[in-house]
Amino acid sequence: MVEELDLDEDGAPKLQEPDAEPTAEETKEPEPPKQDYTLVDNLIDNFLATDDNEMLPVLCGYFNKIMGFLLSKEKQKFCEHLLLTREGDIFDGLMKHMSHHSLALFLIELLQVQIKPEAAPSKKAGVKTNMYEWENSD
Repeated sequence: MVEELDLDEDGAPKLQEPDAEPTAEETKEPEPPKQDYTLVDNLIDNFLATDDNEMLPVLCGYFNKIMGFLLSKEKQKFCEHLLLTREGDIFDGLMKHMSHHSLALFLIELLQVQIKPEAAPSKKAGVKTNMYEWENSD
């Protein structure tokens, strides 16, 4: 690894001033790493772009197993990626290849996924949202 040295005119390293305030980049907290789905996207695009008569049933089974494993491990993130980022195009691709048993099973598995909605922001403390919470209500 090569580092650039900040040298002065004499070739000696420059010293940082001790009272220098940190820059915005130094004080900024690192962002949490986002999921990288480029490999999965390539797999889906290349696999579903294959003509139906050229598609091998064994490879359909492997595709089903890989996608099912990803779905079982990180259901919420993976479904979010398939539905929002890819705009649900996997459903169109699977519908084109319904003649293959493994792909039909995967489509059924995708359709049976229960998606939990995100929690709504909390309401103000003084607002009554349930009729049972009202005091002296008859």
